[in-house]
Amino acid sequence: NKVLNFLDKANCKAVRLFSMDFSKVFDSVKHSLLSEKLKTVPLNPYIINWYLNFLKNRKQRVLNPYIINWYLNFLKNRFCNDFCGEWMDVNKGTTQGSVSGPYLFNIFLNDLEVDIDGENALFKYADDSNIIVPVWSEGPDTSTDTVGQFLNWSDDNFMTCNPGKCKEFIIRKKGYNDQLDNVYNIPQCKELPILGTTFQDTLKFTSHVR
Repeated sequence: NKVLNFLDKANCKAVRLFSMDFSKVFDSVKHSLLSEKLKTVPLNPYIINWYLNFLKNRKQRVLNPYIINWYLNFLKNRFCNDFCGEWMDVNKGTTQGSVSGPYLFNIFLNDLEVDIDGENALFKYADDSNIIVPVWSEGPDTSTDTVGQFLNWSDDNFMTCNPGKCKEFIIRKKGYNDQLDNVYNIPQCKELPILGTTFQDTLKFTSHVR
C-alpha cells in the first residue's frame, strides 16, 4: 500500500525497496544494550527488574550429542563432567524458545528508524526489515543516506548485516528506465520474497502463483 501510494504521485518515478538481513540476529542481541533499552519501556519497574534478572548471569554448556538413550542419560546425571563441556557465560541473545524472547527482541529493535526527508519508510517484522525509498523526478536520491542510517544503527548496536542476503527491489513507473546505481553493493533483483509472498517488479504475482 505504501509503494502504491508513492507511485500514485505524479512526481514519483520509482520506488526502491531494500530487504535487509541481519546475521544470527536473535543470538547477537547484547544483554547490556537490551537492559538499557528495557529501562526506557513504559512498564512497571518490577516487570523490568524481572526481565533484567532473567538476563543476568546466564550460562550454558554443550552436551555430547551421542548421549541419546536413557542409560547414557543416567550416566550423564551421575558423571556429567565426562559428557558435558565447561560452563560459559552468555552475555547476548534473546534466549530462543523462551516465551519472552520475541518480546525482548522487538524491544531491542524498537529504536531502529530510518528517515531522511520525512517520506522514507521502514517496515519491521521480527528479523525482517524492509526500507522503502521513493525516487522523485526532482531532488536527490536519498537511498544511500537512508540505508546508511540502517547500517549505522547496526554498527552501534553490534548487529551484523548479511550482505549475501540483502536485496534491492525496484518498482518503476512505465516509461522510466533510468539506471539506478547500487547502494552499498546491495544486488538488485527482479523478484523478492517478503513474508512468504514473492513480489515481482511489475507488481504481478505470476512467480508466486507458480
